[in-house]
Amino acid sequence: MEALRRVHEAALRLLLCRPWASGAASGPKPRASEVLTRHLLQRRLPHWTSFCVPYSAVRNDQFGLSHFNWRVQGANYHVLRTGCFPFIKYHCSKAPWQDLAGQNRFFTVLKVINLETDILLMVYQTGYPAGK
Repeated sequence: MEALRRVHEAALRLLLCRPWASGAASGPKPRASEVLTRHLLQRRLPHWTSFCVPYSAVRNDQFGLSHFNWRVQGANYHVLRTGCFPFIKYHCSKAPWQDLAGQNRFFTVLKVINLETDILLMVYQTGYPAGK
């Protein structure tokens, strides 16, 4: 999983951290987990919320987490987190703690299958362009 995380970070750096672009981000970025906590606190611990954060705005310290518990000031949230390039998308529901490891693995497998399907479709489209 660590090797996959490093490859993912390198790809994001190539796509998002364009030093040749004007206004490129410099300075420290908050962790994605910190942004999640602050969002929930800012919304005053809602029953449900969703939001997106640009990959380029945070350090992705939640890589590999798709469905997990998150505690904020005594409240527990079930968080469904996915990449929606160029964003990280969060869906948060206030709920009692539950073992979500199986669901986390399931959603991770779905993400991998989806990526493989997209790659196969791109390869197919390259070999058989529309209109020919």
